[in-house]
Amino acid sequence: MHLHSGTDEVLNVTFMRAPSGAKFKVNVPLVYRGEDACPGLRK
Repeated sequence: MHLHSGTDEVLNVTFMRAPSGAKFKVNVPLVYRGEDACPGLRK
């Protein structure tokens, strides 16, 4: 996924074909927004 650096708007998403049963290992960074407003994330 390609995001605009100033607005975080999605510019491009690339999908790829994979054989049935293929396994993938990916790193997905999580960004918490509004953390100060959510008591569950303040732990």
